[in-house]
Amino acid sequence: MSTNSSDVVSGLQYFYITECDISDFCNLQWKFNESSEMKVVAKMIRGEKCTTLHELFHEFSAALQFPYYFGENWNSFDECVNDLEWLPADAYILCISHSEQILKLPSSEVEIFFRTLLSAGQEWMSGRDLGAITTPSTPFKVVFHCTTGTSQNIAIKFHDLGIELRQL
Repeated sequence: MSTNSSDVVSGLQYFYITECDISDFCNLQWKFNESSEMKVVAKMIRGEKCTTLHELFHEFSAALQFPYYFGENWNSFDECVNDLEWLPADAYILCISHSEQILKLPSSEVEIFFRTLLSAGQEWMSGRDLGAITTPSTPFKVVFHCTTGTSQNIAIKFHDLGIELRQL
């Protein structure tokens, strides 16, 4: 897999997908963390640990170090992925390994999950003006890893939801 990490950080896409060996995917995550002149925070989310809603919230909370008040529900998840004040960075990349495992969640929860991440990407990219607090445009990307032969399931789900997904 030859991927220019700066293409992901600076690209217009929010979501990317790759089919590769897990070792190569871990190397890609490290490459993101070490890339460019920007401070990039790339975190690994283990999709195989996200097969129930409780596990998904727990895995994201641990990987992104959500604060103690994270309520393990969609509203709280949305609030935390749109804040990340405790992880200062110029760009965020979520690397979700074995992402096909997330499809074990009920279809309605998978849709909420993908749409919440899309909304977060859009909000981060547009920047925020909250009166007393203004934040700059910040890349927020998600790279979905799939084992060989399984990326089609994720791609179909994104297509069905009308969300663009770019192959790495």
